[in-house]
Amino acid sequence: MTWVYRDGKMVEKTWAPNPARSSLSCPNVIRDSLLEPLQHMANGRMYDSKRAMEKADREAGCICVGNEAPKQLPAEPMSAWKDDVAQAYQEVKQGYKPSRVTENDVPKKSGFY
Repeated sequence: MTWVYRDGKMVEKTWAPNPARSSLSCPNVIRDSLLEPLQHMANGRMYDSKRAMEKADREAGCICVGNEAPKQLPAEPMSAWKDDVAQAYQEVKQGYKPSRVTENDVPKKSGFY
């Protein structure tokens, strides 16, 4: 049995009316239209329908994030480059200065071009 506070009184939850609902008998209606058109960030088009916006999300491979808590990602193992950066920092701190590099020393072909 669960109890909740309503108007300062403790009431059994199954008998407590939802204060957001009216006492009138009518269905809870959620409109499909938006108040004003929104631009989709993936394709740049303007949408005035929630359904069309959700369809564009799915087509773009996106997900709509609401009020749910984000998933906890597993911790990444420390990669090898962090050790290299720490070692280079220590060398510079001890007075190491790299030799001056000229344009001729720079390779012209690499995997980044």
